[in-house]
Order: sequence, then C-alpha cells, then structure tokens
Amino acid sequence: GKAYDSVPDSQAEFIKKQKIFFVATANLSPDGHINVSPKGHDCFTLIDKNTCAYLDLSGSGAETAAHLMQEGNGRITIMFCAFEGSPNILRLYGKGKIVLRQDTTKDLLSRFPEDMVKDPGFRAIVVIDIHRVSTSCGFAVPFFDYKEDRNVLKKHFAKKKQEDMDQYRVKKNSFSIDGEPSLGQFQETFEGQPIEPYDAKGYHWGRIAPGKKAPPKGYGVSVDGRTLARRPGTATGQ
Repeated sequence: GKAYDSVPDSQAEFIKKQKIFFVATANLSPDGHINVSPKGHDCFTLIDKNTCAYLDLSGSGAETAAHLMQEGNGRITIMFCAFEGSPNILRLYGKGKIVLRQDTTKDLLSRFPEDMVKDPGFRAIVVIDIHRVSTSCGFAVPFFDYKEDRNVLKKHFAKKKQEDMDQYRVKKNSFSIDGEPSLGQFQETFEGQPIEPYDAKGYHWGRIAPGKKAPPKGYGVSVDGRTLARRPGTATGQ
C-alpha cells in the first residue's frame, strides 16, 4: 500500500467509479460504540484534494452525526473497495463536521445531483477535511457485480411532508445508542423545543420534553443540560 497527504488523481478516478463506500466513526468514551455505515446512491463528492463531502439521507439512526458533534471528536474514516477490476482498498482519514439541511449553501448543494438535494429524506451533508490517504492491496476482497441502487428509502420518504420527516428525526435521530445528542435535536419544525431521551429496547429515542425550559432559538439541548450551538449559516460539529 501507499500513503499520501492528499487524494492523488488516480484515486480520485477510482472513487468516481464506486457504487458504495463505508463510513466509520467512534464515540470518544472508552465504553462507547464504534459505528460503521454503508452508503449508496450518488451522494459522494471530492471538493478538492483534501476535502470531501457526502449527502446524508435520513435513516433509523444518527451515530455518525452524534460522534462528529461530540466535543473534541470529529474523527472519521471513509473506505472504498474495488469489487471489480484491479484490487484496491482506499481509506480517507479526516475530521468531519455536520452541515444540517437548513444550513447548507448553494455552492455546497450544487456539488450533488438535484434528485438527492430535493429528496425529503435529505437531513445533512457531512464535510470532511482529509489529512491522510492510504491504499492497501485488497487481494482478498471478493468480486461483486453491481445490479442497481435500491429505491426503497427514496420511495418511503417521497410520501412524507417536512413536518413528518422532522417528527421522525426527533424520534429516531436525537440521540446515539450511547445517549449522545445528535442531529435530530435541530429540526426546523421544533426549533427551540427541548428534546429528552427515552429507552426503546436498546435505543435512545427522542421526544419533545413538555414543561421543560426551552433553549434559545437556534440551539438544541440534551436532557443533561448540555447545549449544542447551532446558529443559522453555521455547521454543527465544527
């Protein structure tokens, strides 16, 4: 394998051909969980040789966002594998930040396909400052034939209104499995309302906390009183 300080042109071309990549992050706590997520669809872009980003669609968890928003964290690794042609494994190491859907700029949005930007499930863009790039042989990675992208997620969210999506994200995306606050606490429909966790058989789901003092507008607050700042035009996790 080889190591680089930035993404070389040859690997940039390799990235363009891939149909799937994997995202790894971890809680800073020694007892916290490590998360690995697969990502499909045309959601990844190289902004320059040391900056990349991917558009994040809603799902039943928000571990990556919780880890990137954690104070002093931001560590993230992106991995691509060659499932056809010459063997190759590519890893991009960096520091990531969450740019919420409502905080994105026109320039950032222009880097992604229009159908992804307009998808009701679009919840954030993860922007990564890359400080290390490495390749490894990939000799044991099996061959797979790409058939097509799954459209189940897009079809499901296409039926939803923004308020429905915001309610879903408050419930499913407000806390990580370790109880760390995540992006579900920053939904426009519920701006300024405190969110509290409740146990859901191995998960920490969120709900509006009635009777509790609401945080200042533009902020989200977790149940233990920590305040996560998010002002319009800024990125959570910086």
